[in-house]
Parts: sequence; structure tokens; C-alpha cells
Amino acid sequence: SKQTDLLIFLIAVYGFFLSMILIGRYGHFPFTLSPVFILFAYYLNILMNMFIVSKKRNGKIFSALLIVIICLFSVRVISIYRPHFSKVLSVPQAFVSTKNSPKYVGNVTISSSQTKAILTLQNFIDENTKLTEAVFFFNNEPMMYLLVNRDNPTRYDLPEVAVTKEKRLEMLNDLIENRTRYIIDDTQAWSVDNVSNRQRLPEIYEYMQKVYNKRKLDNFIIYTRKDG
Repeated sequence: SKQTDLLIFLIAVYGFFLSMILIGRYGHFPFTLSPVFILFAYYLNILMNMFIVSKKRNGKIFSALLIVIICLFSVRVISIYRPHFSKVLSVPQAFVSTKNSPKYVGNVTISSSQTKAILTLQNFIDENTKLTEAVFFFNNEPMMYLLVNRDNPTRYDLPEVAVTKEKRLEMLNDLIENRTRYIIDDTQAWSVDNVSNRQRLPEIYEYMQKVYNKRKLDNFIIYTRKDG
């Protein structure tokens, strides 16, 4: 119908402008997937009808080829951005199996590498800090405070929001006054717009280099205050 065609056209236009807005913004491609999959569903329906109705061999081959391409592309995208989707499909197993997730993760499916990294960090924090001691995560990962059950010595759970020098110096002052013993840098954390916090927070990073020793722990860099 004309109304459906207009709606599909508007979705396509929305998807196009959304992609233009996000060009150059690292890691934002998934935000364009909603309109893409809506369009895929619409055209898959058309192609399926074309395949069924078409009496010509070429018409069936053409529609079948496009259906396969759309399905393969969709599966590939899902495998990249939702690698655990195949496990979710195993509903009976999901109900009867017991997930060996780390503390505070809950009944959520995560990869073996994520499990290992979280457990390694949790064990380090439990063994080297008191429950009342604050630690600071240099990356934009507020969930890490929940996973290690420790407070943030600053008010910035997302350090990237300290966009002015005044805010960065406030964050630095909190770290100094609290004498934060451990600052943790996740080397595999996503950098917003591909700009790391080492670039965004030069005052904090310089302080870390001067006042802390660093060592590698799994995919984390542990900054330990030199004077304890």
C-alpha cells in the first residue's frame, strides 16, 4: 500500500541520515542496525512472495540469491555484535544449566575470557584492599565498581565526562586527598570515538605516571601508589 511504502521510505531516510551522523564515530555502527533490519524484514517478505509467485527460473534464482545474501549478512552481523546469541537459542539448556558466573554478574552469559578477567580482578581487589577502601577505574566502565564491590573516590564514574580542566582538576584532587592506592586501567575497554582517557584526561594520566608503579594483570594495568 502507499502508506506502507511511505513508511518504509521514511525508515530508509532515517537510517541514511543516522549513518551520516555516525560516520567517523568509532564503534557506533550498531546504532544503524534497527532501521536496517526493519528494511530487511520488509524486503525479505517481498522476495519470498516473488520466489513463490514467479514462474520464471531466472526470477526464482534472483530472489533466492538476494534472500541468501540478506540472511548471511544478518547472521554475520549478529555473530560479531552478539556472539552469545547462539547460546541463548538453546532455551532448554539455559533453564537447566548452572552458570558459573563471577560474583555480582548474575545469571548472565559472558565469555570465558570475560569470566577469567573479572575473577582475576575480583581476587586481586579482595586480597589487596579493605571493603571500605576506594579504587579508581580509569576507563569508562562504571559497572566495574559493582563487580569489585568498591567505591569510587571521585564523583566521576564515567571519567570521560570531565571535559573541562576544572572538572579534571577536581577529579585529580579527589584522588590526591583520598590517597587512592589503586588505579585500574582496562586495556580492552572501549574508547569513545576512539579517543582514550589517556588523551582526554592528561592531568590524571600524568599524575598516574609520576606517583604510581604499574604492572600487568590479565588485560588490566594496575597502578599502585608508590608510597602505599
